[in-house]
Order: sequence, then C-alpha cells, then structure tokens
Amino acid sequence: MIKQMAGHGVILGEMESQWREFEARLAAFNDKIEDQKQRLAQEIDNRANELNRDLEKMFDKWQEKKPKDRNELTREEALEISELMTELRTQWVELEKRIEKIKKDCHHFGKPAPKLTYADRLKEELAEQESAWRLFD
Repeated sequence: MIKQMAGHGVILGEMESQWREFEARLAAFNDKIEDQKQRLAQEIDNRANELNRDLEKMFDKWQEKKPKDRNELTREEALEISELMTELRTQWVELEKRIEKIKKDCHHFGKPAPKLTYADRLKEELAEQESAWRLFD
C-alpha cells in the first residue's frame, strides 16, 4: 500500500504545480480584463465630453440662427429657416442616438450618466419651433 501511495505523491506534486500555474494565468487574465474595463470606461468619458462639445456647438448654432419673429419674415427667409430646421432636426436625431448609446454604456459599466448640459434645453426648443416650421415643408 505504501508503494501505491508513493506513486500518487508525485502526481499530486505535478497537480499542485499545474494548479499554481493556472492561478497565475488566471490572475494575469483578470488584470488584463480590469485594464480593458478601465480603458473602456475612459473611452466612455471621452465620448461623453465630445458629445457635450457637439451639443454646445449645436446649441450655439441654434441660438445664432433660430427665428426671432415669424411675422417679419419674407417667404424666402421663411423657406431658409424651414431648411435650417430640417437640417437641425437631422443633426438632433444623430445626437439623440449618441446620447442613448452613452447612457446605455454608462449603465453597463455602472457609471452615472453624464451631465449633458444643453441636451434637454435644445430638445425642448427644437420641438417647439419644429411644429411651427413644418408648415413650410
């Protein structure tokens, strides 16, 4: 019986060695995954900052070009503003897709949704003006 146990001791030694190697590889893999998660989280932050800048640019463009008084416009000016509204609506749809993607990614990574300073105000103002300018489409 002792002879049989002696042979198993060698096998257990190999198994322990393989187990330590497995644990080392698993730890290295976990470190790599954590690094990738941090990189992706940083990428989300960068995309949120870029989105905020794009929202600010669109808001500034909107403030500069939004119609002041519809009663004092010529037909050509009204058509021009109608085209601008269509262009802004298209841009807004794209920005909304990016907003939803950022929010979804933040949720996935357990991060708070970014504060998008101009999003709600821009959405409200565009919706308000868009209904009035659809008559010219």
